[in-house]
Order: sequence, then C-alpha cells, then structure tokens
Amino acid sequence: MNFTETILAGTIQADGTLVLDNKPSLPPGRVQVVVRPEADRNQEGEALTRDYLQTMKAIRASQLARGHRPRSMVEIEAEQAKFSAEMDQEIEEAVQLQEACRLRRKQMESESQS
Repeated sequence: MNFTETILAGTIQADGTLVLDNKPSLPPGRVQVVVRPEADRNQEGEALTRDYLQTMKAIRASQLARGHRPRSMVEIEAEQAKFSAEMDQEIEEAVQLQEACRLRRKQMESESQS
C-alpha cells in the first residue's frame, strides 16, 4: 500500500466544519485528519524580538564589564576614508594595467602585420 501525506492549512468554522485553504492533491476516498492549532505568528514575532533584544543587552553588558569601548564616529569615518582611498588606488592600478595591456596588444598586432 502506498501512503501519501499532504499537509494543508485551513480554518475551523463556528459550526465545526473545516474549510481548507487549498484543494488536496489526493484521490477521492477516506482520509485521516489531524487538526492542530496554528502557532500565532504575531506572538512568535514578539518572542523573537524579545529574545533578540535580551541577547543584544547581554552582549552589551558583557562588553562593558570587560572594558570594551566601541569606536567613535570619528574613528569609523576615518577607517571608511582609509578603505575608500585604498579602493580608489586599486581601481586606478587596474585601469593602468588594462591600458598597458591594450597598448601591448595593439603593439603586437602592428608587429605581426609588418
């Protein structure tokens, strides 16, 4: 015997009837139905938010306890400027390399035609 299980969502009406959100992809015949309340997504979201905030507060308290000092805006901006300058330099070097390759290719083409 081949067993196929399909999980569908639905709503229990006030009169006790079950209204499915989608049509089951099973052949006609008797089925066994297990009804389980769906978790309240709003409550789950609130719990996750609470857990996240508690975790962040614990991390911050631990950092303060061991004397960690977060970077200032001046330090962050200085580091961003340094990285930006390094990136600009790398881009300029890549452009120069590309130009040198283009000129060398052109030189080799003209030598092969001579």
